[in-house]
Amino acid sequence: AKALSHIGRTRVRAVQASERRKLQRMRMEHGCDLLIGTPDGVLRLMQSGDVSLGSVRQVAVDEADDMLLRGFSESIHKVLHYCAPRLAARAAETHEGLRANDTPAASPMRLQRDVRTEFAPRGAGVEAVQLIFASATLPAEARHRIQTAWPHVEVVFSPCVHKAPPQLTHELLHVKGDKLAALVEFLGERRRTDRTAGSESGTAVLIFCRGVQSARAVQHVLAEARYEVAGCHGSMTHSARRDALNGFTSSPPRFEYLVATDLAARGLHLPNAPHVLNFDFPATSSLYLHRAGRTARMGASGKVSSLVTKHEQRAAHALQLALASQSELHAVKASECGTTRAPPPRTGVRMPTLPTRERLRLARANTVQSATRIRARRAEKKVEKASRSYLRAKSAITARRSMQRNLARQSTL
Repeated sequence: AKALSHIGRTRVRAVQASERRKLQRMRMEHGCDLLIGTPDGVLRLMQSGDVSLGSVRQVAVDEADDMLLRGFSESIHKVLHYCAPRLAARAAETHEGLRANDTPAASPMRLQRDVRTEFAPRGAGVEAVQLIFASATLPAEARHRIQTAWPHVEVVFSPCVHKAPPQLTHELLHVKGDKLAALVEFLGERRRTDRTAGSESGTAVLIFCRGVQSARAVQHVLAEARYEVAGCHGSMTHSARRDALNGFTSSPPRFEYLVATDLAARGLHLPNAPHVLNFDFPATSSLYLHRAGRTARMGASGKVSSLVTKHEQRAAHALQLALASQSELHAVKASECGTTRAPPPRTGVRMPTLPTRERLRLARANTVQSATRIRARRAEKKVEKASRSYLRAKSAITARRSMQRNLARQSTL
């Protein structure tokens, strides 16, 4: 967006959670034409009085399936609540997630509005905000939530939706023993092949793991094998992840290999990553698409390799058949993958509410309290054990002294 702004003469501003509030205020001092950020970041700026959303006419939600199904739905509703104040008179009912205390006292928009009726269809006679949901994959749960909250939204599918690009090649590597040893052997063979062919370009590899522990183990093993490797996962700070990504995408790259979790499977453009390697096979077909989407972008070629263990062969085989037939990867059945998933929701059935950040905070607080109680109980048990040991030792000493006194009396007699 920043590169296109120089051509279209638009002011683009980005809201990042790691930036200081003062720097964000300086950037937003003269306004902007395009604001990019997370819902919570935009709400924080708006509630502090640095941003007004009253003149917003287009709202785009990128990665809509992930945003709606992972606890950001309430924040999205709040952002939409403050857009287009002239449509407040059309509100017939209030959305259940928006209450009177959600509107700050200093905000000029004091009327509540129903988000579902606020975004009116064409021909309604009022100026409506254009709401766009964009995603490479759109599962049934996400479609159900969109159609329930915004019934007038039109769903438009492109011919390549839920499909891998044709210029992308796929490779399955069946592993019988240690996956880490197989990974080092595969990367060593690949490096020797590149050196034999005399090609130094295209050596960067993006390695995906299922969790932080797996990513740390892979990064440690590759570092021990003298590979230039960096990590990108949730336990790292934002600045450390940014430095790793900059080193991986620089030309020439400082890191040949980037070990990442699914945190890097969405929203990243990595031009120097023609090869994606799945160390842990993805759990769903949509996750496979998002991982593979880090390469073969904008017509370029790319390759995806996956290490497959014995218990992952059914899912890999079903995915391979779908890729070979150029069919939608979402058509892969759960029974073919060997997993049990709930059926898609019926029309009109209310989706269960996913845990919000407040509920997650309360759950973490309960976990901390439980851990505190467990530690206190363990300390009490230690004290009780020590007191019992002390009493036993004291009784033993008393018995020994009594025996010595009896022996002394018998010797005097």
